[in-house]
Amino acid sequence: MVQTVELFLRANLVVIHFGYGLVFVLLGFAVALVARYFHNSRLALARSLPYLVAFGMLLGLAEWGVVFIPLQAAYLAPQSLSVLYGVQTAALGVAHGFLFLFGARLTAGNAARGRWLPAAAAVITALWLSWFLAGIPNAAARNSFEAWRLQSHTWATYGLGLPGAGLSAYGLWAQRRELAPYYPRVGRALGGAALAFMISVPLGPLALPVSPGGTAGSLAHIPLQAFLGAGGLILACCIVWALEVFQLENSRRLDDAELRQAVLEERYRIGKELNDGVIQEVYGTGLLLEAVAANLPPEDQQTERLLRTALGQMQDTVRRLRGYILELEPIKWDDPDLVTGVRRLVEEFRANTLLPVQMAAEPGLTAEPDKARALYTVVHEALANIRQHAGASAVEVRLQRTGEGLYLQVQDNGRGLPSDVTPGTGMDRMQRRAEAVGGVLRVEPAVGQGTVVSLKLPTTPELS
Repeated sequence: MVQTVELFLRANLVVIHFGYGLVFVLLGFAVALVARYFHNSRLALARSLPYLVAFGMLLGLAEWGVVFIPLQAAYLAPQSLSVLYGVQTAALGVAHGFLFLFGARLTAGNAARGRWLPAAAAVITALWLSWFLAGIPNAAARNSFEAWRLQSHTWATYGLGLPGAGLSAYGLWAQRRELAPYYPRVGRALGGAALAFMISVPLGPLALPVSPGGTAGSLAHIPLQAFLGAGGLILACCIVWALEVFQLENSRRLDDAELRQAVLEERYRIGKELNDGVIQEVYGTGLLLEAVAANLPPEDQQTERLLRTALGQMQDTVRRLRGYILELEPIKWDDPDLVTGVRRLVEEFRANTLLPVQMAAEPGLTAEPDKARALYTVVHEALANIRQHAGASAVEVRLQRTGEGLYLQVQDNGRGLPSDVTPGTGMDRMQRRAEAVGGVLRVEPAVGQGTVVSLKLPTTPELS
């Protein structure tokens, strides 16, 4: 029975190669089709998947070469067949190189160390390709093409495929540990993909023929290509299954966005009620106390001092309430009209602090929603810091177009930055928002006195 199965599989090795190639071509297409879902993902897996797409496509085409190139022997000259086999070997080696890059990027994205791995993988792949191309003339001159092709295949498998499969298995397993608590199904799929890579690590080199024109070995009387084909099928199924994480991530991001919108609307409602209700009532009570103080007998100075103290405390309370209203972010944070959005923040700041603010902005400036939110956050936090810490008497806000995008500057004439200043939550929020959209934020002492907060924000030409 075992011998019958072995004979059947060996007789159908061409079919196995075709199926093996088909699995990886379909894997590449499947990952490429969902590229729009992981384009904005923060997962390390998302940043590595383009290399997996290239690996799947090239490996599938190389495996198909085993099937279709021999069919051309009746129509093509030996030199033409050699060219086709050379292209197939190059595709196989470059495919292993992309696998190495996939594993290196995935491992580097899941570990604090190992940031050098992608660069090392790229260098090793380039070295193999250079060695491969340099060996073509010698192989042709010495009529040792088959030996050279086998040698190239061996070096690609051991030098690129073997470490690439190992790093890919490690990276997928690390990603599984990160995602399994939140997405158990995705965690199981990533574990299965890691297992498929771990199976292919020891079997890949063993599947090489020991001599030109020879056949590969077997395991339990079953050709190793059958195991590799089964591993490839498991890998493809698990990777496609794991791609569900990006749809789940997008759904979670949409839920978070809806929640943030609801919170902003509630903040706006609370701010409006504070401004129209509580502040007006406190202000009215202050007017009554002023009227009482004005009608006191001249000799009752102690009562007048108490009333004036109470009035001062009430004015401080009104100022604090107005500050809280400013912190409630009552603007539309993704408004693409930057001039309108910044002017709202400036007007609210001016109304709540009574400080003179000079605003200069070019008309018609727009930006993508995520970059607009980043810019509004910087303006909001900079003005909040001026109100709370600067002790300034004048503020200037400038917004203009530059050759690279947009430039924002918020400057005050306050006491400036202390020498021992440590970044707080507002500074950290500004920095994170700026870096998330590719911006450059600087907080520096102003010439003379005060502080300058500047933001350089790259934008697409049609939106700036």
